[in-house]
Amino acid sequence: MARTLLNILCMKRNESKGNRKNPPTLADLIATVNQLTRDEQLGAYIVADLINSRKVRLEGQFQGHNVVVSG
Repeated sequence: MARTLLNILCMKRNESKGNRKNPPTLADLIATVNQLTRDEQLGAYIVADLINSRKVRLEGQFQGHNVVVSG
């Protein structure tokens, strides 16, 4: 499941920036992961891992921060 997710994210990342109307948001990432996993807890761990491993970069006020999943 995670390998499929990473392949989809790689494909989306390879789009040229000029083709995007708006940059993807954290909410977009969470929604996509939750659709693929169908489990919100697993989705939260996957998103946290993507951010903490720097495979996904946050911008704005959360840039450079790590994510901790609690619950």
